[in-house]
Amino acid sequence: MKPPSPKTVGLSSFAIAVMLLCGCNDQRLAGSFKMTWMNSCEVRIARPEHGDSRDYVETTLKDGTTQFLGTTMLNGSVRTIAVKAPYITGYATTECAPEPEAKEGYFLIDSRSEEILYGMDEKHWNEALTRIGWQHPTLSKPRCVIGCW
Repeated sequence: MKPPSPKTVGLSSFAIAVMLLCGCNDQRLAGSFKMTWMNSCEVRIARPEHGDSRDYVETTLKDGTTQFLGTTMLNGSVRTIAVKAPYITGYATTECAPEPEAKEGYFLIDSRSEEILYGMDEKHWNEALTRIGWQHPTLSKPRCVIGCW
C-alpha cells in the first residue's frame, strides 16, 4: 500500500482544522434575542444579560404555563421555531436541557417586553397566538449556519 500524497495529507489536515474551529453561529431572531447552539443537541434562545441576571419574575399561570419576565434564556431546547418580530414562537423539549425548571411544550416570546411563556399545550399556545394576532405560524427546525473563528 502506498503512502498518501502530500496533497491528500494537506487536505485532510485542513478538513480536521475546519471541524475543530467551526461551529454553528448564533442567529438573531427578534429584538435582542438570538438562537444559540450550546452543543449538537441543545439549542437555546437567549438575550444578552443586562443588569442583575436574577432580576426576573417567575409566575405559574392557572393553565400551568410558566411566565418569565426579564429572564435571559428560554428553559428548554428548541426543536421548532418561527419568528414574526417582535414575537418568537416554537416548541421546546427538556432533552439536553440541564435545568430542573425546563418544561416541554410550546413557547411564545415577546422581545419588546421580554416576556417568555413556555410549557404550553397546543390549546393554550393557540390562545396566546390569537391574542397577538398571529395565526398558524410555520414552524421549522432550527438551522445551523456554519461559521469559523
